[in-house]
Amino acid sequence: MNMVSAPDPADVIQQACRLLIAGWPEDAARLVSSIDERQLKGEWDEAFAHGRTARAKARTTTSTGKRTSWTTHAGSDAIYRRDHYTCRYCGKRTIHVRVLEAVSYALRNALRYGGQSWPFAYTHRLYWTHTTSLEHLVPVARGGAEHDPENFVTVCWVCNHAKGDLLESELGIESLAPASNGWTGLTSLLADLRNAIGYDPDREPEWKRYGTKPRTPMGGRTRASETKPARTQSSRGQATPSVFEVEEGIMRFHNADHEYKAWSKEHPAGLVVNESAVTSIHRSGCKHVLYPDGNSYTRKPKLCSTDRARLESYVKNNFSVQPRSCAWF
Repeated sequence: MNMVSAPDPADVIQQACRLLIAGWPEDAARLVSSIDERQLKGEWDEAFAHGRTARAKARTTTSTGKRTSWTTHAGSDAIYRRDHYTCRYCGKRTIHVRVLEAVSYALRNALRYGGQSWPFAYTHRLYWTHTTSLEHLVPVARGGAEHDPENFVTVCWVCNHAKGDLLESELGIESLAPASNGWTGLTSLLADLRNAIGYDPDREPEWKRYGTKPRTPMGGRTRASETKPARTQSSRGQATPSVFEVEEGIMRFHNADHEYKAWSKEHPAGLVVNESAVTSIHRSGCKHVLYPDGNSYTRKPKLCSTDRARLESYVKNNFSVQPRSCAWF
């Protein structure tokens, strides 16, 4: 039997950019929609599990406690160019995040973008597997030089997450030599792309920061009740309440204390997961449900359900975390 391999997502996005530049957004959307997102999720889950196992084995190693972020390095683009935007661990051609954001701006349903924090439930898995990022060869937490270009390598985001503060030997990998494939992370198309779709990130700060929430995460069923309005401010300066059903039996409340309290009253044994800390499941009356300032329940989004199995499955599928009962359950 002849097996047909899935097209490289980097090639798909490259062709989509060219279609958008040429003025064919419908064709671009169909092309991007053909990316197998569940395959990308499998890639992420495998790397996540490998990194977790390696960390458990290396748990006795010493650490300086220091942490740093790839987004803070001023010379990141120079390092990306040196490595031709190709992951030095898995050899994958990566895509610059500014290109992905522009494509998402034009194709909001085909390439979901949930804002700069990339929440799993509202962001296409391509961001989590193919975005260009930097990684320290010797982690800062293990004494590596924080700003030395020679201690940086270009990696895809999934390899970045898997490695974390581990040494290469602890993860069982070895960095590859810099690529010479001429790949640019699609940055060579960025100016024409932004011009074609009318996207200026400096004029769209709200969208760049928060994105557009999709009607259904991971391609679930679409309902009229699932439409979430863009983040806006009311005339009193308060965020607009948002209440919608992410899938059957699971409600999402954000800046909607009145609606959340009504739901809690109707379901006193209801179950709640804070999107900012998805590792725990709480009862609706749990003290950990209240925002730390003591005045708001839903300043940060909450997922609510009366069906524990359904809620656990949703969190696991969309956040790659198996939630557990909180200490006050």
